[in-house]
Amino acid sequence: MKKEWLQHIATGVLVFCALVVTGLVVRRELFSGEVMTMVAPPNAPRVDDWAAYASSGHRVGPADAPVTVVEFSDFQCPACRVLASSLDTLRARYGDKVRVVYRHFPLKSHDHAVAAARASECAAAQGRFKPFHDAVFARQDSVGRVPWTRFARDAAIPELAAFEACTQQTGPLAALDRDTAAGNRLGVSSTPTLLINGRRVVGAPPLSTLDAFVQQELRGTPR
Repeated sequence: MKKEWLQHIATGVLVFCALVVTGLVVRRELFSGEVMTMVAPPNAPRVDDWAAYASSGHRVGPADAPVTVVEFSDFQCPACRVLASSLDTLRARYGDKVRVVYRHFPLKSHDHAVAAARASECAAAQGRFKPFHDAVFARQDSVGRVPWTRFARDAAIPELAAFEACTQQTGPLAALDRDTAAGNRLGVSSTPTLLINGRRVVGAPPLSTLDAFVQQELRGTPR
């Protein structure tokens, strides 16, 4: 009886081990397949005169970075908020090898996108574009519901009175007009739209895909 009991235990242990091994093999195959689908970025059409689109806008990163990401964006665009986080991670990962050029393209479907773009230019006048950009995306659901000075405080803008006066101006804004005109020339119809060293990508790709694009550009892989 005791012998049979021990045999049952041994059989159970063997079955358990077999299941664990099988699970690990399946997991390895699934994850290896996932990696294989992400190491190569998707085909993306090239824009030959892409450098002209990188010549204006708000730049984060050195001018001589080997990889430039031009982003046409909208502060009320949910996908742009997701992309902003991915681009920050990308820059942290690659440092001076990547620069991001932000360009405004507020969509007509977003009631407060133009005002947000104007407010970001007021922040830029005090050298705080990127912190304001980050503050708006961090609390995107508050856009249009709280004063712009709330985001300005989060962005540590030093002269709040000057910032507030700037946001109340309604005249033409050269930076906004310039970016929108550039987006129209490029045929931008949705945000975000990216140029990664001239390769046009529409939407917010996962970080793994962005990383693959950067690696391909750094290697100089034919495409």
